[in-house]
Amino acid sequence: MKRKFLMLFLLLIVFGAWRYTQSFSGPGTDTDIVETAVNVTFGRRGASCSGSGVCSFESQSSFSVKSSEINQTAGKLFLNSENRLVMKTDKTDLSNLLVEQYFSGETFLLQDTILVYEQIRDSLDFSGQIVILPGNYPIVETETAYEVIF
Repeated sequence: MKRKFLMLFLLLIVFGAWRYTQSFSGPGTDTDIVETAVNVTFGRRGASCSGSGVCSFESQSSFSVKSSEINQTAGKLFLNSENRLVMKTDKTDLSNLLVEQYFSGETFLLQDTILVYEQIRDSLDFSGQIVILPGNYPIVETETAYEVIF
């Protein structure tokens, strides 16, 4: 009797662990990456979009770049194979000032918490909240782009 109970208990644990990993293997797999086009405004949200970090991500359909704003650029967001949010910006879309200020080191400094808007989460096929906490995040430089892995 104890052996059957132990087997049942172990099966429940294994099944529960499998279900947990399945819930996080959605669109962020290498074969099924969903990207969404966004406009990125750099700066601190709490400091009128000046300083270090990301002030906001906005879907391109609801965004208008102000010609006087030099801290804005086009970008893409996607979930990688580890289900981490990645911000990708093409080098050709970035001014020399933005590259120097945000992408010249190995990490990207985010000073404020960012809550990703529902419209962007929906376009990533992600249900639930996406919250990016303050911190230093790795920058991956490719031949054509910079990627920040949150």
